[in-house]
Amino acid sequence: MDLTPDGRIVVFGGTAINKESGLPEYFNDFRELDTETMEWAKPRTTGEYPKGRFGQSLSCFGSKIYVFGGWSGGGRNTEVKDVSDSVKEAQYFNALECQSMVWENPKFWGYPPPATYGHTCTVVGNNLFLFGGWDGNQPSASLFVLEMGGSIVE
Repeated sequence: MDLTPDGRIVVFGGTAINKESGLPEYFNDFRELDTETMEWAKPRTTGEYPKGRFGQSLSCFGSKIYVFGGWSGGGRNTEVKDVSDSVKEAQYFNALECQSMVWENPKFWGYPPPATYGHTCTVVGNNLFLFGGWDGNQPSASLFVLEMGGSIVE
């Protein structure tokens, strides 16, 4: 979860155990809390919804909400595809444009950090700092810096 510049608290995803099957379910729900009225809402969003997951990070930067990494039961969303010779997008890196409320897959240059879950993500200046988490095989003590506006095509 994170606090938007206009004072809303936003959350994405999560998991629960299905009472009938006993198996985990992974959600791609997006909710916001109006901190003035203390009322929860489910905003109407469009675009390609991110896959349901837990252990991801959510960070507000500029007019976008970024969701990175997470676990979705069958494994991590590790697919990275080339959009052009130098531009890529990753299935586990999503953004919600707050003005249009459209989900998108941000495009970037270079090689992205691995799709960890249980990591932290913090905005510092024009950067997203991703630290730690689990890469599916072992815990990570790596620090990655995503230069917003430099490494990501806006």
